[in-house]
Amino acid sequence: VYRAGPAHSGGNRELPQCGVELIGAAGRKADLEMVALAVDALRACRYRDSFSLADMAAISRMPMETFRKRFTSELGLPPLAYLQFLKMERAKTLLRDGMSVRMTGAEIGMPDPYHFSKQFKHIVGMSPTAYLKHVGGGDARPSGAPKNDEI
Repeated sequence: VYRAGPAHSGGNRELPQCGVELIGAAGRKADLEMVALAVDALRACRYRDSFSLADMAAISRMPMETFRKRFTSELGLPPLAYLQFLKMERAKTLLRDGMSVRMTGAEIGMPDPYHFSKQFKHIVGMSPTAYLKHVGGGDARPSGAPKNDEI
């Protein structure tokens, strides 16, 4: 398998004379395993902790820019965008399970409910309250109030 350098990104599939990085199956597998270390660390903390790009690169034992490129290549999103995506997926689950917006934000490492709502809307496309109404879980319980089955 080969990957042409940036100057050789045209439609020609022949090996150019320069700018070629040879990547064997073992090298690609090793990259994937290093990226997986960072993803596993994110999942282990259930997205509560804030990870910087430098933190994720250190976990994967790669230089920061190399990690960013490999991560984006393997997962299709840059590392910090992927982290935000995972946090919002977790938030959607918590909201559907009946957790308040404030508690959900705190649970995924965003204790400021305004910031959480703004990020949620930016990534999901609607506010947390609108999301609950959309999925049919929008009861008007005050924060911390018991669910009907808990009374």
